Amino acid sequence: MIKKKLVGIVNYNVGNHTSIINLLKKINVEYILIDGKKNFNKCDILLLPGVGSFAYAIKKIRQKKIDLLINKFVNRKKKVIGICLGMQLLCKSSIENGYNKGLGHLDLKVIKLKKINTGWRKNTLYPTNFKSFTKDYFYFNHSYYIKFNSYKYSSCKMQNSKITSFIKKNNIYGLQFHPEKSYEQGINIVKKIIFND
Repeated sequence: MIKKKLVGIVNYNVGNHTSIINLLKKINVEYILIDGKKNFNKCDILLLPGVGSFAYAIKKIRQKKIDLLINKFVNRKKKVIGICLGMQLLCKSSIENGYNKGLGHLDLKVIKLKKINTGWRKNTLYPTNFKSFTKDYFYFNHSYYIKFNSYKYSSCKMQNSKITSFIKKNNIYGLQFHPEKSYEQGINIVKKIIFND
């Protein structure tokens, strides 16, 4: 029997909560919105959604002191999932709308693409227990990215360079693509992160 999981969706007043919620409903996962200490300790997994501006999102996270809650969650070795912007917020810094410090859980920098990356891309170099996804295509929509780097579990090719598209560092998972817009394969990869790994 699969143990029930409660996912806390971090609310920083931007993001695609509705589509994330719909994805979680499809895999029968309970969820709550987290915008402060209330209900935080009930969560098994934290999810940072993925639409919006880095500068605005990190400002709201710090104003609400959600950064301190995320730090506690990471230190407790509980899973944290960042999707698109959510993955970038977990990094050291970003130059979107000026230089901004991130949450710093991934020692990586977010920089600007020469051209927006929108559309379906195939990823490569997954860790062993995610190898089944190497033939799948996922939907991307972003203009800032993380260079293919030391946490290089997966990448996709774009504009003659490699974009880091999937990161796993201990209990932290980052997805540059949008699983909630990637149909069945998007549902399956989130399901695997939450229940298996």
